[in-house]
Amino acid sequence: MRIAQKVFVLLAATTVLALFAFSLGAALNLRRGLLAYINLRQVEQVDMLRDGLATYWSDHRSFEPLAQPAAWRQWLRLAGRPEARGDAGDEVAVSPQGHHAAHREAHGALRWSWIARVGLWSASGQRRMAGPLPLADARREPITVDDVVVGWLVYSPQHEIDAPHDLDFLHAQWREMIWTLVWVLLLALPLSYAFTRHLVRPLAALTGISARLAAGDYSARSGLQRGDEIGELIRHVDALAEALQRHEAIRRRWVADIAHELRTPLTVLRGELEAIQDGLHRPDARVLAILLDEVGRLDALVSDLHELTLAELQAFSYRREPVELGALAALAWERFQPLAAEQGLQLVLLPAGGPLWVEGDPARLGQLLDNLFSNSLRYTDRGGRVELALSGAVDGMMLMVSDSAPGVTMDDRSRLFEPLFRVESSRNRAAGGSGLGLAIARGIAEAHHGQLWAEASPLGGLRVILHLPAGHAEPNA
Repeated sequence: MRIAQKVFVLLAATTVLALFAFSLGAALNLRRGLLAYINLRQVEQVDMLRDGLATYWSDHRSFEPLAQPAAWRQWLRLAGRPEARGDAGDEVAVSPQGHHAAHREAHGALRWSWIARVGLWSASGQRRMAGPLPLADARREPITVDDVVVGWLVYSPQHEIDAPHDLDFLHAQWREMIWTLVWVLLLALPLSYAFTRHLVRPLAALTGISARLAAGDYSARSGLQRGDEIGELIRHVDALAEALQRHEAIRRRWVADIAHELRTPLTVLRGELEAIQDGLHRPDARVLAILLDEVGRLDALVSDLHELTLAELQAFSYRREPVELGALAALAWERFQPLAAEQGLQLVLLPAGGPLWVEGDPARLGQLLDNLFSNSLRYTDRGGRVELALSGAVDGMMLMVSDSAPGVTMDDRSRLFEPLFRVESSRNRAAGGSGLGLAIARGIAEAHHGQLWAEASPLGGLRVILHLPAGHAEPNA
């Protein structure tokens, strides 16, 4: 069974059960309400009978004439007829026509199904004078004359609806509820079907998108706009498709860049070897130096690719310990002083006012600093300046490597940390490098729960900023 059918069946079944439960509750409440109304009317009729019996006692000073069953029933019939409520003690013969007339007036007088349960007891309450034996839940109402109890009227509340006109009214209400239930169902089922289609239609679209993504078509988008949880799911799936499309484009570009990077030294190697084979070149020191240089480029590229893979997979081995970032930066600054002097660059260290402790692997953090220095020294114009500045705050430590011209555009800065990306200007492969240094550096920074980003440098070139969470100093530091 498809999900649309399941949802429709569930909604329809829930609607039917809810309507059935509501109708059943309404029917039971109607029955209880009608029975309560009947008993309330009985209380009013009891008051009427009490008044009639008090009048009877005042006239006859005894209830003995009513002790006969026929006389008691006749008095009750006469008491229930407004036009005959005179001397109910007179022995009046009631004709069959009069009996039926009284019965027809039961709506406004006494209910014959109820007065059969009314009894008259003596003032002591010990002797039944007229009427049936009371039930267990019988109620007693005193009959008083001049504040003196002269008898007791005993009656039992009604627990069942047995009067024909009451049953007719109850059954008519039940029939109306059944028809209402039928009409509501006829209206609810189409609405349930329409709601099911509205709910399931985007899921069907998501199924198609998922199938296209699984098949490698990352351009699939739903284009649906909803404000509920399903709409949120649609937006997430569209974002996933966009991310997969972007990553696939990066992967293809990376594969092409790697192939290009490998092709360049391999072409040189092959050309030199073929020249030696054809006798055009002799395998002297110069040729061997060229070959070794290209092999070194290949080895550096393969090593950088391997390190980048480890960094992205967070598979580097890290030995965490307290590291003073200022001392580590000073060592890197000293290591690169000869190279900076050779390239005619001024390398400046701007230390912080105090120690900058972080938690990390000193070897990997040193590799990160080497990559940042190498990048700046490699691409800064001769006669320029490279600054290394450090600062500390409560939320973390900051290290900034800033260089002078040439600069990098904003669009290129957002891609600097992509593997094998080079700016199409003076910062290109002519200066050497594999184009993986900054990508590896970002991987190391993220492995230390830090951040690495680039922005424009006040010196006219590029500024790369490293932010690391603050650590704790060694106990003896």
